[in-house]
Amino acid sequence: MLIKFLNSFRVLSLALLCSTAFGQNSPNERAVQKNAETIVNQYVSRLKASGFKPPFVPRVIIENTPQLISYDKADRRITIPAWDGLNADEKKLFDEWAGFAGGGETGRTLFEELFNWFFIPHELSHYFAGELNSSGNVDNFESEKSANEFAVAFWLTQPGVKSRLDRIARTARNIQQALPNPVPPGQDAKRYFNEHYDELGRNPPAYGYYQLKFVSDALAARKRLKFDSMVRAAMKKPNG
Repeated sequence: MLIKFLNSFRVLSLALLCSTAFGQNSPNERAVQKNAETIVNQYVSRLKASGFKPPFVPRVIIENTPQLISYDKADRRITIPAWDGLNADEKKLFDEWAGFAGGGETGRTLFEELFNWFFIPHELSHYFAGELNSSGNVDNFESEKSANEFAVAFWLTQPGVKSRLDRIARTARNIQQALPNPVPPGQDAKRYFNEHYDELGRNPPAYGYYQLKFVSDALAARKRLKFDSMVRAAMKKPNG
């Protein structure tokens, strides 16, 4: 699971969530679906080229949920949201964060660049990690950090994305720096994240601070991130 930070808005808007069919088979939904399936196939092809044999290809579901975007191993699915399915409070949050980002971003362009593009291979990295780890033991901090590194490494294998990654690096850094640091003074950021994971997920600025820091750090380290090497190294690690 990647983004939990809109749960608080979803709880307040349960009725809207239950009727979140923002236009099934709408042009927007079909475009998001087609784009996501293309990315899934590209990612799986890179896994195969790196020596990993995927037991299945995750299917793509377009649906707005409390997690926004997530991978479900049991259902073998990646659930991806669309802008049209957000409620007014959620759109307002992204509009506010777009103001922090600068560079002419709008709430919609920010949302779509992250949730309909960048974070899709993030979720696919959870899929890959889940196939390697049968124990179910997860360090949430390391899991999210790694998923962002794999996402960046994957995008670096694709042509014509440098300017887009540069923009996301600036956007993530600017928003993260505008948000309050949720870690109390003197406490370790990793330990605090793992011990308060569910609590942070109910606090949009707090969880957003962490997740955007993971994104920013991964993009800052892009020169050392080699997708094929990372896949092979992960496959050599002890299971679980």
